[in-house]
Amino acid sequence: MGILLLWPLVSYALFFLFPRDVLKWLIREDGLMETLTAVALLSTAVVFLRLYLSGGRCTPAHPLATHRNGFILCLAVVFFIGAGEEVSWGQRLFNLRTPELMENFNLQKEINIHNLAIFSQHTVDGEAKQGFGRWFTVSRMFSLFWFSYCFLIPAIARAAPRFKASMLQRNFPLVPLWLGLLFVLNYLISKAAEGVIPAGRMHRLTEVKECNFAVLFLVVAVWFVRHSRPAVPLTSRS
Repeated sequence: MGILLLWPLVSYALFFLFPRDVLKWLIREDGLMETLTAVALLSTAVVFLRLYLSGGRCTPAHPLATHRNGFILCLAVVFFIGAGEEVSWGQRLFNLRTPELMENFNLQKEINIHNLAIFSQHTVDGEAKQGFGRWFTVSRMFSLFWFSYCFLIPAIARAAPRFKASMLQRNFPLVPLWLGLLFVLNYLISKAAEGVIPAGRMHRLTEVKECNFAVLFLVVAVWFVRHSRPAVPLTSRS
């Protein structure tokens, strides 16, 4: 756990210690940081898919229970989409042209969903969204996802044994709370850093934060693999 605790601390320390030119090279479009984020997300999807295909512990208490865990499959799909979105589905790698329909509504004229005007943090005119529109963005929805799944639900499970038992009975993959706290730590450090950096470097700080989240999700997926139980065939259940 010590190494995992140091990861976000070291990553943000390097953000401040690296010369500006080096930092710009690391966090440029399709640079090392963005590539690492995409690789971590894709690896997370692969690990979850492997876990799903290998079967997982389940009980007949849930009407949708099978020898494979549907929650795990959903996570695999989510992180596969995340990896594709991170690199605009290989648009620059394969020199793909943005479809005209998507180009008209994508703020960066790319093949991805998160830069569509409806999901972006800014309007077509470049102004920051206000009110409810601020929450209907990919960034906010991702924040709600990691906070709810990796911290809030584990915290409730820790405080309420009946809730935890109910989740486990339905094969819900509970993230250990100590791992969830690392997600919170990454978020808090990024927020603290935002107060001391120039506005022009905010995008680079966001890239570091997103990369840290991607690596932490990969750690979560590996943790599930190491602590998973083999599936019990339906015919052997009484």
